[in-house]
Amino acid sequence: MRYSRGMWFRLCLLLALVHVNAPSAQPSKYDPGADEKKIEIGLRSTVPLEVVWAAWRTRFTPSKRWDQPLRNALQTAAVPQRTTEQESLIQFLLDTLIRSHISVPMGELLPLYDAYPDAVLALIAQGDDHNDGQLLPLLIRAERENNAPRWLL
Repeated sequence: MRYSRGMWFRLCLLLALVHVNAPSAQPSKYDPGADEKKIEIGLRSTVPLEVVWAAWRTRFTPSKRWDQPLRNALQTAAVPQRTTEQESLIQFLLDTLIRSHISVPMGELLPLYDAYPDAVLALIAQGDDHNDGQLLPLLIRAERENNAPRWLL
């Protein structure tokens, strides 16, 4: 059976999400472990799988604030022409930002609304940067699109 690169990425992402710890399994070459320096390097990487591992590890190293490095990783991944891996990476980063209760400025989120409306609204709701001139039209638009199909976290 032949697997595409995107399928391997999704499989690795799934394994990272469920935190598989088989005693005989080799650790991923992208996994930074609990080393904060390696996590920072991973979040700045251009390899999507390395960024995913680093973002996942931020959840287990709360001693450091990961707000800015995670936001920077999201901005780096959110390029106009995205690959399937970058789309999955953006979804994972949005999920990590939501679960970590990190406040993201509306200006950084608005360009992502068309592709990820639910995640953008969730991040705006938990944030403290509410620009009424931008927020009201966005909420009206979200209300109009209430029954549109979307991806969920």
